[in-house]
Amino acid sequence: MLACDIDHTLLPLGGEISESDMDTLKELHASGVTVVLATGRATFSTRRILTRIFPEEHPDYLICYNGAQVLDLNANTELLRTNIPAETVAELSRWCRSSGAWLQGYEDAGVLVEQDTPYVRNYAESSGMNYTVVPDLAAHVKRIGGTPKLVCHDEKSRLPGHDRELRELAQGRWTVVTSMPIFLEILPPETNKGTALEALAAHLGYSMDQVVAVGDNLNDIEMIQRAGVGVAVANAVPELKAVADWVSTREVTQSAVSEVAWRYFASRITSGRYSK
Repeated sequence: MLACDIDHTLLPLGGEISESDMDTLKELHASGVTVVLATGRATFSTRRILTRIFPEEHPDYLICYNGAQVLDLNANTELLRTNIPAETVAELSRWCRSSGAWLQGYEDAGVLVEQDTPYVRNYAESSGMNYTVVPDLAAHVKRIGGTPKLVCHDEKSRLPGHDRELRELAQGRWTVVTSMPIFLEILPPETNKGTALEALAAHLGYSMDQVVAVGDNLNDIEMIQRAGVGVAVANAVPELKAVADWVSTREVTQSAVSEVAWRYFASRITSGRYSK
């Protein structure tokens, strides 16, 4: 199995997934390798990228919301789902208001916020998702049974302080992760890409020794550590490179995923546009 992060691993900032990476992933899938996109993105956004790579027959599984959801697309079921309860959303909403930050939650194909801000507009545009302004985020989340993730928005310079304070307040009730430097992500406790990947591998009958995982940022650490082979792309943050089994020589803009595939799955690739 190949578990691949999306942003800054497969998809460059402001760019497009390379033809080489798309060709390679298609070949791996066609050869019987289980290809899994493992991302912090919401399901709706991840499905759009999956369709872009695989316009015809696509892989059956997705890991979304940084591991809060594992989907079986063929059976149209959730293999794993963890949610942040409404009571926690209410507490975090109060904290954000007192701290001058902004909080967003999720439902189905959309983002939920209490106020229309440039932060949510930029987020919605970059993710291709709609957003809805609701009078009370916690009350709305309670009606839908919880949210798999929350995002805290503020000025970039203020986020490190928010990160420290949210971690201190958590006391095991939530997990704070960073996938991009422009917002913080808050997950249910004990939720990460690593636990989700283990659950999916067990469902499919794989040992973790049969899994290669590749990523670039702090929210990929558990996935990289728990996979049989954990790879950091060349543009990854230093913390991820420090725990990876191997660091690619190529960056996301240079088809790093193809380099990883040729190193660990060469027998499954017969063509493609990647130049070794």
